[in-house]
Amino acid sequence: MANWLYLPSISVAFGDVTVSVGGSVDLSGVKSGWALIVNGAPTEIASGTSIDGSGNSTLSLAKPWSMATVTNQPAAVQPTGAPFLEGIAALRETNEFAAKTHQVLEEMVTQDKDVSITDASGTMHTFASLVKLDREIAAQRSSLANDYADKTASLTISATMGYRNAVEKASGGRNTLITDAQGNDNIMVVIPRFNYEDLELPELNLGTGTMTAFLTNGAPRSEVMISKYINSTLSTGGFASIGGAIPRNYINFDTAKSLCTNKGSGWHMMSQHEWEALRLISLKFNAEMRGNTYWGRTHDSRFENATRTDARAAGDTTGDGRTKTGQGPLSWTHDGSPYGVCDLVGNVWEWVDQLKIVDGQIICTLDNNPSAAEADWIAQAAFYDNATGTPKLNSQVVSQSDGSQYSYSALNSNVTKDASYVLNELMRRLGVEHAAPSSKGAIYARNAGERLPLRGGHWYNTSDAGPAALALNNARSYSSNFLGSRSAFFA
Repeated sequence: MANWLYLPSISVAFGDVTVSVGGSVDLSGVKSGWALIVNGAPTEIASGTSIDGSGNSTLSLAKPWSMATVTNQPAAVQPTGAPFLEGIAALRETNEFAAKTHQVLEEMVTQDKDVSITDASGTMHTFASLVKLDREIAAQRSSLANDYADKTASLTISATMGYRNAVEKASGGRNTLITDAQGNDNIMVVIPRFNYEDLELPELNLGTGTMTAFLTNGAPRSEVMISKYINSTLSTGGFASIGGAIPRNYINFDTAKSLCTNKGSGWHMMSQHEWEALRLISLKFNAEMRGNTYWGRTHDSRFENATRTDARAAGDTTGDGRTKTGQGPLSWTHDGSPYGVCDLVGNVWEWVDQLKIVDGQIICTLDNNPSAAEADWIAQAAFYDNATGTPKLNSQVVSQSDGSQYSYSALNSNVTKDASYVLNELMRRLGVEHAAPSSKGAIYARNAGERLPLRGGHWYNTSDAGPAALALNNARSYSSNFLGSRSAFFA
């Protein structure tokens, strides 16, 4: 076999079949089928020429140059036989097959269609592209999901009805379960309508007739439903009333109200009317209603405690002193029973709706009407007077806060009355005016600007917390780790 020929300098452009060779190399003896070796890669040669007058010669390639353009680069010519040529042919076929395969693979991931490829034996294979498969699988999944949803919906309804029936059976109908528009389950306490005279508390001078919590624009309701537990927030979003949960905090008035109404038709944030209904019931059945008033326990009955949300021991004055909803003893419910409303006293102050003060003047709804716009609430001839010291009910404000001051009394029922103040039955029914001492709980009043009510106290209010506790010293935008809320529902 002839020897290799070493080429000091070659140049060939992409797509050309002629290779220019410098360095006075005679290539006239090169035979068809020999290989030009450039950067270790062989290319089949068709023929060669002798040296011209400039010392250059040329090679003709069997096929156009398929690699990048080469300029003044060393190379070699390898004499070859049939096996080598067959190898080049096989390599060329492999490259062509690889190119076709690459095209098919690209179509598989970019086009929604069937793609075909012919293997080395000439057999054609056709299959769906990945895009087409994804579309068909998505369609099947959607069909299955719809079928699953149809079938599970009936199961969910059955399960929910079973849960509701179990709750109602266990409580003798005093508790029920309502699933809100967001899909959250809520344990509710059913409060049947009652008259003021039914309470047999004449010393409170509440008058007679249907309690305002059960009237809407004068029309009576047979019952209202109050969330058994302080609102908590689930991972699914929205508020829920469930036991053993972490009470939602850091929430202002408007956000709390919105989250309550977003639960669906009939849902609203608990009102001052509804809170007072529970407070009056507690006077009959659990006059000493207590709660988490000292870092996870009752401040004056320390064995009464519940599981803290931060897992610290009750009484530990570090961390977050909230307790999980409904974890306390029966003395922490409004009626002293397992079926009462839990945690009204302490834990977190609760925003309530349908009452506020503006520069000390009390503005409220006449009865329980959560749909009434605040602009339609009725201004009363009742004002919280005194910038500091003990709050006083007056027919006007004489001593007004500078915005930083507020008045305070350790007992809401100790609020005094100016001689000019005209006694107001609605104010007594709403726990603003008091004819006689009743429930425990302090009052805070700031008679400058708009102030929205908070009820019940929080986890370190000690004796200031109680069923009558009322804070009217904060703006609607106020938010804190000890502020929460509770929902109510009209069936």
